[in-house]
Amino acid sequence: MPINSILYPFRELLHLFFPERCPACGGVLPEGVRFLCPHCQWDMPLTGYSIRHDNPVARKFWGQIPVEEATSLLFFSSHSRYRTLIHGFKYYGQWRSALQLGEMLGRDLHQSGRYDTVDRVIPIPLHRRRLWYRGYNQSEYLAQGVARILAVPV
Repeated sequence: MPINSILYPFRELLHLFFPERCPACGGVLPEGVRFLCPHCQWDMPLTGYSIRHDNPVARKFWGQIPVEEATSLLFFSSHSRYRTLIHGFKYYGQWRSALQLGEMLGRDLHQSGRYDTVDRVIPIPLHRRRLWYRGYNQSEYLAQGVARILAVPV
């Protein structure tokens, strides 16, 4: 008998008392949903920058360092529920959210077709003191999610 079928009743009982929650709004996730609730996914302030070479993120780098493409998945607002999502994986150990958000970014990059020549994803290093304090580098999890979708190494 497979281990999943043995553990299924216990997992369901655990979810009864401790249901999975949306990392953005904190609401209980519907059956079969694994990351963001449908409302938060629908309401996400996506930038659409991945399809444009001349976007505000890319323009910030122009004349500074040689960058072929640059993008951002979503607009950030300090009073947004997505701030909770980002702070969750940045400061509160919710690294799975960073991995899932990385996969969302990876799908966005892949669908745009502008990033088909990417041969690897490089996470931004974290200072060793901050790494020791947090226990992980959130940009590594974002990079893993992107790389998984783009089918390239980190």
